[in-house]
Amino acid sequence: MQDFTLTTYNKLLQELLSNGYLSQTLQDFIQQPKNKTVILRHDVDLAYRSQRSEVPGEMP
Repeated sequence: MQDFTLTTYNKLLQELLSNGYLSQTLQDFIQQPKNKTVILRHDVDLAYRSQRSEVPGEMP
């Protein structure tokens, strides 16, 4: 089973950034792709309301 926690997601993002990857929307990537781009897709979970309060600085 995968670890789908905010901590693991944050570690993934930090690892990608530290290795020079950029973030682009799919539309931007299609129009003008950049090297070392990552496009992340996510599904909205029903537990989102309870999880969002765990991310410091995020909007409610």
